[in-house]
Amino acid sequence: MNDFDNEEPSMRTMRGDTNEGTLGRIDQYEIIRKLGGGGFGVVYLVRDTQSDVEYAIKKLHPLLKNSLEEMENLRSQFKLVSKLIHSHIAPAMILHSVKEVAYSSEDVRKELRLSSGDFVMVMRYAPGVTLSQWRKQFANGIVPF
Repeated sequence: MNDFDNEEPSMRTMRGDTNEGTLGRIDQYEIIRKLGGGGFGVVYLVRDTQSDVEYAIKKLHPLLKNSLEEMENLRSQFKLVSKLIHSHIAPAMILHSVKEVAYSSEDVRKELRLSSGDFVMVMRYAPGVTLSQWRKQFANGIVPF
């Protein structure tokens, strides 16, 4: 049972609707569940309704839609990061500009606060555990060399 099982759905939409059983929708991506979050933002597992493939989506800072300089800086960084190829790095796939958002969870709406023109990064979903969870297998959380 998760935090949303006892919630009565509260549909907050810009346009469109959500599918039952999801936490909402960002354009063609159904929001399935939160994967994690930290100082750089929050990441959700989503399913692309067109390809039926799962991805991870990360909200990017809302400043981007109002600052050409910050957007160009992000594009440059995105190009550099997209060239990194390693089995332990989930590649950034798409820099996506949001058009439509619909929420069926008030918690997700408050956390994401996405609106038209905001940007999200769509990445390959790599199932597994978080770094914090992985470190717990070692004494005092210290990873040996």
